[in-house]
Amino acid sequence: LEEKKSVVTDLKVSFSTGDKFTGALTLQDLNLFHIAKRANMKLTLGQKIGRGEVSLADPHFFGSRWETILSVFYEQLNRPGFDTKEVGGSVSLLHDFTSHLRLLNKYQVDKTTFSNVTDPAEGAEHDNTTSRLSTSVSYDWRDSFSDPRDGYLLAGGLDIGNKITSSGKNFIQPKLQFVHYTS
Repeated sequence: LEEKKSVVTDLKVSFSTGDKFTGALTLQDLNLFHIAKRANMKLTLGQKIGRGEVSLADPHFFGSRWETILSVFYEQLNRPGFDTKEVGGSVSLLHDFTSHLRLLNKYQVDKTTFSNVTDPAEGAEHDNTTSRLSTSVSYDWRDSFSDPRDGYLLAGGLDIGNKITSSGKNFIQPKLQFVHYTS
């Protein structure tokens, strides 16, 4: 019996004409402090983006069959006409009913700050703090998660969000996805 590596490192470098060069470093501990918890740290840097994210996952929330994921992030983006800084966090509850049927519930709060706005009429808002409650269910019958050649994926969900300080910024967004893979 051989235990797989506890710490995994992933390094990615990409280039696009819009974003130029971007690099991402991910460090993941699959058995944090040998207590069956997972920790993940991801850092993304580029000419137009800077993002850091830390998450902690507990596969058996208070001894149940629900997986809990706590996550916090900070992001800076340079866009044409304005820059943004965003900070936020989320808590997710994930449950696998079968090896193919999965339910995800997530609550996220984030605050976005705009700067270097070229059109002052576009950037007049002061508080851009939003909250979002999401629920989704998926049925995944693919032969491989990372490189599917056969099978299908059916997923649906609903996002309900609002701007915390203003009731006029509410939204509901339904989602539906069906993908079929053939050899």
